[in-house]
Amino acid sequence: MKRKIKRVIIDFITSGMLKDYPTEILRRIIMVNLMCSIGIICFSLYAVIAFFSGKYLISAIDSVIFIFMAVVLFCLRKTKNYTASGFMTAIIIGLVLVFYVYAGWYRETALMWTFVFPLIAYFIFGTYCGTVMLCIFFSLVMSIVVLSNFYEMNTVYTVKTAFRYVTSFFVVSVIAYCFEYIRKKVQMELIEKNEQLERNAGKLEKLNKILNRQATTDKLTCLCNRRRFNEIFLLEWNRALRSSSELSLLICDLDYFKKFNDTYGHPEGDFLLRQIALIFKRNMERPGDFAARIGGEEFAVILEKTGRSGAEIVAERIRRDIEDLCIEHMKSVKYKIVTISIGVSSCIPDRRKSRQRLMKAADAALYKSKAAGRNRVTYLDYNKPVRTGKIKVNETASVK
Repeated sequence: MKRKIKRVIIDFITSGMLKDYPTEILRRIIMVNLMCSIGIICFSLYAVIAFFSGKYLISAIDSVIFIFMAVVLFCLRKTKNYTASGFMTAIIIGLVLVFYVYAGWYRETALMWTFVFPLIAYFIFGTYCGTVMLCIFFSLVMSIVVLSNFYEMNTVYTVKTAFRYVTSFFVVSVIAYCFEYIRKKVQMELIEKNEQLERNAGKLEKLNKILNRQATTDKLTCLCNRRRFNEIFLLEWNRALRSSSELSLLICDLDYFKKFNDTYGHPEGDFLLRQIALIFKRNMERPGDFAARIGGEEFAVILEKTGRSGAEIVAERIRRDIEDLCIEHMKSVKYKIVTISIGVSSCIPDRRKSRQRLMKAADAALYKSKAAGRNRVTYLDYNKPVRTGKIKVNETASVK
């Protein structure tokens, strides 16, 4: 029960708010809701008391005021126009206070209540418009105070009372102005600092992305490096494990690349690696296909949802495209052009299998391609015994 009551009160106070409103506007909306809510309760009670006391005019005015505040609250909830609602609320409160000054209210305490208006005016309208509203309000109040000595009114304010009131009202207004000015200045500084922090955070995020891209990208070929390959391999393995789909791995190695570097120089070797990288990129036709440079002249390809036949087609296409470049390589024992050897293996991951074993099978297939004369694609089944010679599970060193 207490939670429901608390929820109703919070919903009532926060009515008219939108999530994308700035904090300053949200505070003003809460203030308008509180003033209207308190006004509705107080003026409805005043209207009833005045009615039973025989003061029918006061009762009618109080009834009009509380109905007007209820309308303001309803409009705020429906239209979300906090500016118009705040303006109407401040105006009605100001007119009520002026009327009470004229009527004298309870034991001539109306002048004391007017000290509330500077705080309301500055909070709702700000320093400039609040000062204008305050001058208009003060002029109306002082007109009544001065004219009470010349015309017959419900209450007569003496010169001494008027002087004290002017002095006190001026001090309260100055304090309210200074408070609002400082609050606004601090708020603007906070907003500026928050914006600066957001800009710095955006720059930092961009720098982090650049650093992350540099940390996971091979500078020479612009393919992903070994670190990124390990991350993607683990990700694709787990994805295939969940979906029980096939996963294929290609391990590729340029034939006699060390001799190519020794013969033509490292600049030519770097240029060759960039050309090879372009071929790998061109053959990654699906979003899930992934190619990486995992060593000096060694490359790896991960093909999701691809079995033996599809993996062999991709591998053969890569081998043929590199062969079609017809790049001279006089130290190549058999072909006299740059060629590549590729090892392929596939499996459907499950809890009993491991990605290290798949890597080991692809390595062994590459070893067989090298041993069989190079420039070929060799497939090795995941479940067959693997003999890799000098090739290690977590490395891609292959026979040159």
